Amino acid sequence: MNCKRSKRAHNYLDLTGDRYGRWRVVTEAEPGLYADVRWHCVCDCGNVGIVSARSLRSGNSRSCGCFKVEAAQMRLCGDRSRHPLEYRNWCLMKRRCLNYKDISYHNYGGRGITICERWEASFAAFYEDMGPRPTLKHQLDRIRNEEGYWCGKQECPECGPLNRQPNCRWVTKKQQNRNTRRTVFITYKGATKSLGEWAEELGLGIHTLGHRIRTGWTPEEALEMPPLKSGRRKQHRISFNGQTHTIGEWAKLTGLSYSTILNRFTRGDSAEKILTQPHRSKRKNGGGNVD
Repeated sequence: MNCKRSKRAHNYLDLTGDRYGRWRVVTEAEPGLYADVRWHCVCDCGNVGIVSARSLRSGNSRSCGCFKVEAAQMRLCGDRSRHPLEYRNWCLMKRRCLNYKDISYHNYGGRGITICERWEASFAAFYEDMGPRPTLKHQLDRIRNEEGYWCGKQECPECGPLNRQPNCRWVTKKQQNRNTRRTVFITYKGATKSLGEWAEELGLGIHTLGHRIRTGWTPEEALEMPPLKSGRRKQHRISFNGQTHTIGEWAKLTGLSYSTILNRFTRGDSAEKILTQPHRSKRKNGGGNVD
């Protein structure tokens, strides 16, 4: 049916294709009760409606109502003036994922880290899901480091259809440092934790535990071997062939380096293996011995 009037006012304007706020004008609709010109419009959120030309041009109608809902959520959840720290985290998240000029873009957007549509479009939605930062020392962190900033909500146009799980949390700098691409994870008795978490839980030094893993110890060996007692080096004594000496003294007698004997002693090798096994070949660049 042809909805256009045969006689138009002299100031009639064709608004087809124009945008007014969130409205996009599609086609002319039937005139209103007082012969007002009206238009079929589509809102950015997907809703459709019939809006008078006067309301569009005056700015009285700028959306289907979704803008008012979001504005109400913003008043309830907080805006950037009331929650500047969370707003700054939201802006930094978007900048490092979306702005290729950002100094950190290559570590985020450049390697495929994305933001779900719900969070990218609305700070109110981000704040509603994440809540306030617990303390000033907390940072925004992704739980699974290779995945993006996802809200995991069913109402999200992106996360819902893909059944994504929430992937963000507030953590301290210490926790965040234990969840990077460089973090070493150890699986022991069915539990997987970072090297730092295991060291803290078992009372081991993180450098001691890291050295054990780098030198080829199994998780069981690395985690079950108790730490050496603190104190001077001479307190560590080894008995062999009826003689008892400190590690330093055995180093002088055998020609082995102190670190070689200590590594073997820490590993739990027998006294015979510690003191009689020769060095491995030296590095080509003349560096220290490797055991």
